[in-house]
Amino acid sequence: MVQFKDKWALVTGASSGLGKIFAEKLAAAGAKLILVARSEDVLKSLALVLKHEYGTQSIIIVKDLSNPNAAQEVFAEVKNTGITVDILINDAGFGTYGHFHTTDLHRNEQMIMVNIKALTELTHLFLPDMVAKKSGIIINIASLAAFVPIQNFAVYSASKAYVRLFTEILWHEYKNEGIQFLCVCPGSTDTNFFRNAKMKPSQSILASPVKVVDQALQALNKNKTYVVCGPYYNKIYAQLGRFLTRNFLARIIRAKTKRR
Repeated sequence: MVQFKDKWALVTGASSGLGKIFAEKLAAAGAKLILVARSEDVLKSLALVLKHEYGTQSIIIVKDLSNPNAAQEVFAEVKNTGITVDILINDAGFGTYGHFHTTDLHRNEQMIMVNIKALTELTHLFLPDMVAKKSGIIINIASLAAFVPIQNFAVYSASKAYVRLFTEILWHEYKNEGIQFLCVCPGSTDTNFFRNAKMKPSQSILASPVKVVDQALQALNKNKTYVVCGPYYNKIYAQLGRFLTRNFLARIIRAKTKRR
């Protein structure tokens, strides 16, 4: 059983969605938190709630990870506190919806900065301390889209495929050095994702973010490389690429997405 008590956990995207749930779950397990997001007021409110509910010590860092130097600035602020991060949860991320040529180029560039660049840099920056003490946990949030070619989510799907492969490779590189890596791949989840992507999905398909985080923590306890979260059929979708051609799979996903 993975122990979180008195460990320092840094959570990006902590103001809402899965990031907030991860923060709450780790606080309940006795962890100390570094909460990173863009909204100062929301982070302060969350820190107060966690202090009241669990006695959690929290530090907030207000940062927009779409800015080129954001990851370096987060790392510098943490180093200035003298804290060594034991757990890194790269949750921050977003998607845009639409035919690629109609989507906003700047927004796509911001997505790449958050979903890929910031995640990669934060992992690179905080990993050396974990290697030195031969202990650490890094959880990267990908998506079911990392497995299947979801049309109208071109950049998002590609970015999450990167996160999945990146995390799986690091799991193998560091498995004998006391460091756990886990890639979390949820399907449609009841977070702000669809609102930010300017979509309105059917509520019946949305998984509970609490259940997604519970599944992720269960997978962490089993030292899995990745976990597909949500309803059972998400696991089926994730494996379809092993049996179907990419072209046929893309047509299936397109038809399913239109119905939803």
